[in-house]
Amino acid sequence: MQIPLEALIPQGVDNLLIGGKAMATTHIANASTRIHYGEWQTGAAAGVTAGWLVGPGAPVKDPSQILPQGHMPSLQAFMVHQGLKLTW
Repeated sequence: MQIPLEALIPQGVDNLLIGGKAMATTHIANASTRIHYGEWQTGAAAGVTAGWLVGPGAPVKDPSQILPQGHMPSLQAFMVHQGLKLTW
């Protein structure tokens, strides 16, 4: 299972990432993200993404620009380096 990055980026709000129970999802996705492991992983992904965005040499500063500008592979490599699993 994977949670798309878009689920962590609220529409209409700049520079904010959401994780855990605060995410807006369908009832099917909600069933998998409300278990503890899913909550923890989405929170960790939001935190690591925020750290990546403010880190030295970050290619973008706004989370909404990660996907359109093709930086997802770099972010995923950073997540793995930080000890996160990309799938479960």
